[in-house]
This record gives sequence, C-alpha cells and structure tokens, in this order.
Amino acid sequence: MYTVGEKVAHPMHGAGVIEQILPREEGGKERLFYLLRLCVGSMTLLLPCDSCGAVGVRPAVSREEAQSLLDRLEEVPVCQEGNWNQRYKDNMQRIRSGELEQVAVVIRSLRRRDGQKNLSTGERKMLSSAKKILVSELALVLEQDYGQIEHIVEKTLV
Repeated sequence: MYTVGEKVAHPMHGAGVIEQILPREEGGKERLFYLLRLCVGSMTLLLPCDSCGAVGVRPAVSREEAQSLLDRLEEVPVCQEGNWNQRYKDNMQRIRSGELEQVAVVIRSLRRRDGQKNLSTGERKMLSSAKKILVSELALVLEQDYGQIEHIVEKTLV
C-alpha cells in the first residue's frame, strides 16, 4: 500500500503524487482509493488501492535510475519492424510494461519513423502519450521543470 505524498507512476497516464487515501462505497462494499494528482496538467485519478498492482501502478523510479536513463537516452535502440498493426501492438505493449526505457524505445522509434514517413494519427497520439509518460516521471523524480526534461528528451531521442 502506498502512502500520502508518495511518488508513483501509472503506465498509461504518467507520474504523480498520492494526495489522499479515500474510503468509497462501491457495490455496497467500502473500498479504499488513492487520489493521484498527475504532475502533467491538473488531472487527478481515483484508483482502487486493491487493484493498482494489476493496472501496473508502481513506485516512481529512484533519482539515480532517472538520472541514469537520462544519461543513456542516446543509447536507446530503435525498433521499426512489421506492418502498422504489428508496430502499434508492440509499441502499446512496451508502454504498458511501465518500464521507462521501453517507453523511450517507443519515442525514439516513432520519432525516427516520423523523419522517414509521416506518422498516422494513431502513432502521433501514441508518440505524444509516450513522451508525457516518460517526461512526467523524469521531471517528478529529478525535481526539474517539465519543459526542461522535455527539451532534453526531444533533443536526444531523434
């Protein structure tokens, strides 16, 4: 169970801080929910405490892990095999894994593909979402401005 003030990462929405743990009645039963404030925008999520693991919510990476990934961004591989459907499926699997390095692979692969051919609307949305996920966690953990980290990621993952 997480505590109030803890930094966590949601695989599809990015990183945030647990603001409250709230009891709610659901189906005649009382359940506990985390109120997660995402660090991008002013969005909040209400997540059932007992199913966060199944969704893929995890503690945010350590400061050292975040800095290490930022330092190694240029080494992230590019994956571009398969047709559009297969690439989309593989990239979604990488994002859902919750691993920041896999999210960086998606960003680099889509950015590279965008330089060669225009991305489809779906891939463009995926690129935007993947950037938000990666940058939000790095910015939160490293306690730096979102724009600064976004600039580093944009410059590096070409």
